[in-house]
Amino acid sequence: MSNQRSVTTDPTLFETEADGSKTYFWDDPQKVGTLVQDPDGTSYHRGPGKGTSVFLTHDRLRSRNFIKGDDVIFLLTMEDISRLTATQPLPPTTTVPNTTPPNTTPPNTTLPNTTPTNITPTNTTPPASELCKTFGCENDGVCVVEKGKPVCRCAVGKDWWFMGEKCQKKGKSEDTVIAAVSASVAVFAAMLLVTVTSVYCVKKKLLKKMERQTPGIVMGNTNAF
Repeated sequence: MSNQRSVTTDPTLFETEADGSKTYFWDDPQKVGTLVQDPDGTSYHRGPGKGTSVFLTHDRLRSRNFIKGDDVIFLLTMEDISRLTATQPLPPTTTVPNTTPPNTTPPNTTLPNTTPTNITPTNTTPPASELCKTFGCENDGVCVVEKGKPVCRCAVGKDWWFMGEKCQKKGKSEDTVIAAVSASVAVFAAMLLVTVTSVYCVKKKLLKKMERQTPGIVMGNTNAF
């Protein structure tokens, strides 16, 4: 089993020092962090704490088999998603072609210029950052703009996933198995009902046919003592 956490950093986050200078929060740890000395002799610089304070709860840890062979593996990946918040390119400017008719007037006669003024369409689409700012993707979903509309890219795990317009619904592999089993049971029950009904109808028709073929004979149950 695996557990995933995502932290989105803000490259513009900074603190103002007493002398008025700016110290960026997500800068090089050697500049903004502190030196840490481990008992085994290892030394490194650690930046200020920021992000999620809980990676995995005790309840979730006990509900799944995360630890195998007394080993726990942590994988850290870094991805630049600044392209998702960048302003989308504007459409190219279109110019109305010149429709001035050819000059057919006699010499020394000048007609007024009737060339229409170039019309430049006004971009009314707000920037991508403004569209995603008010859209609000849930459960660590990432907002992107497609065809001028905000769309959520939902997080996906090994055996779970988020879905919906704003990633508000969670799906699991267990739910899929339960739905498949329920559908199979429903189909089996329907087939059994149809079979029982068919056997009953055929038996009833057979009894009626036998009564018509042997008139005057009364069929009944007899008990032997």
